Amino acid sequence: MGSLEDTGTWTVCELPPGKHHVGCKWIYTIKYNPDGTIERHKSRLVVKGYTQLEGLDYLDSFSPVAKIGTLHLLISLAAAKDWSITQLDISNAFLNVLVYVDDILIVANDDDANVRFKEVLQSAFKLHDLGPAKYFLGFEIARNKTGISLNQRKYTLELLEEAGYLGCKPLFVPMESNLKMSATSGTVLLDAAVYRRLVGRLLYLDTYAS
Repeated sequence: MGSLEDTGTWTVCELPPGKHHVGCKWIYTIKYNPDGTIERHKSRLVVKGYTQLEGLDYLDSFSPVAKIGTLHLLISLAAAKDWSITQLDISNAFLNVLVYVDDILIVANDDDANVRFKEVLQSAFKLHDLGPAKYFLGFEIARNKTGISLNQRKYTLELLEEAGYLGCKPLFVPMESNLKMSATSGTVLLDAAVYRRLVGRLLYLDTYAS
C-alpha cells in the first residue's frame, strides 16, 4: 500500500457517465531463485481485467515482452565478445507508467558505463540489482570460460508439476499412437483455461527448442 501511495498511482474522482468500475484483488505469490529456494514473498493489488468486455471497455491488448530471438542474439554477442550481462528487477514496475516490465537485462562492453546506467535508473525507480544474469524469462543462464549456455530445466519441471506429470517416465512418443479423436466423444474439460495455459506454456518451451 505504501508503494501505491508513494507513486501516486491514483486520484479519487467520480466515475464518468455510462462507465462501470473494475474491481481489484490482492495476489500473493512466492518468487523463487533458479535453484528452487525462496527469494521473497510478494503481494500485488491487481485489477480484475477479466470483467471487461472487448469492444466495449477496450479495443486492443498487448504483452510487452522481449522476443526470444532478441534474447538469443544478445546472449550470443555477449558470449562472443565477452560482454557482461547484468540483471535488474524493478520494484512495483506496474505502478510506473514509464516501465512496463520488471525484469531487465543490461548487456554491456563497458563495466563503468554499466554502473553509471544503473545509478541513473536507481535515481528514478526503486530496483534490485541481481548481479550477473542467472534466470530470465524462463531461461537459466550459465556462464563459464568457454561460453554461455541456456536451458529451460526449471521452467520444464514447473510445467510438469503443474500438469501432474512430474513423476512420469519419459517416452519417445508421449501420446497414444493410434488415438482417434472425435468432436462427439470424450470427457469435456471442467476448465478449458487450464488446457489453454498448458498449450501456451508448451509452445513457449518449443520456441527455445526450435
